[in-house]
Amino acid sequence: MKKLLATDLLSLEEYDKSRQQIKSDLMLHKKNRSIKIGDNVLISPGVRIISAEEIIIDSNVMIASNVYISDSDWHGIYDRINTPGSSKKIHIEENAWIGEGSKISKGVRIGKNSIIGLGSVVISDVPDLSLIHI
Repeated sequence: MKKLLATDLLSLEEYDKSRQQIKSDLMLHKKNRSIKIGDNVLISPGVRIISAEEIIIDSNVMIASNVYISDSDWHGIYDRINTPGSSKKIHIEENAWIGEGSKISKGVRIGKNSIIGLGSVVISDVPDLSLIHI
């Protein structure tokens, strides 16, 4: 599993893509935050993965186009100046498939071999071997 660390916002341009098919940008907010990506991961064009804490994507995960994954609200309800606001780790487990245009919210675990259908908004944990279509 590869790990990205950043001291500021970071594009994936310098990341070793030898075992992944990554066609999108990953961004980290502030130092000591990370995005970990397993082997044989497909991240399609238009995907935005933005981390203020930690996002883990295990091996053999497929993420379709225009998916948005963020582990933070990016501002508080009343304080919209101080970022990143409340954040919680996201974990996408092995062999998961995230359908086009889906949104993955902070604090979510997507279980092994699960499918998130087209345009779904995931706000709570998804058990292993599940099909979510909203």
